[in-house]
Amino acid sequence: MSKQFINQKLTITLTAKDNAGDIINLTGRTVHFLTQDPSGNVATDTSPTIGDPTNG
Repeated sequence: MSKQFINQKLTITLTAKDNAGDIINLTGRTVHFLTQDPSGNVATDTSPTIGDPTNG
């Protein structure tokens, strides 16, 4: 059985709020995305900088 890989781009919109409920601007900040398997093991750690189209 062969596997076919399709190049896809996933766009995620994040909104962060502080304890007072005010929205925090995430532009230029580093955000860590962690992908875990069903056992809880971290599979992927990518850290694109929001607002930088060349990184993520």
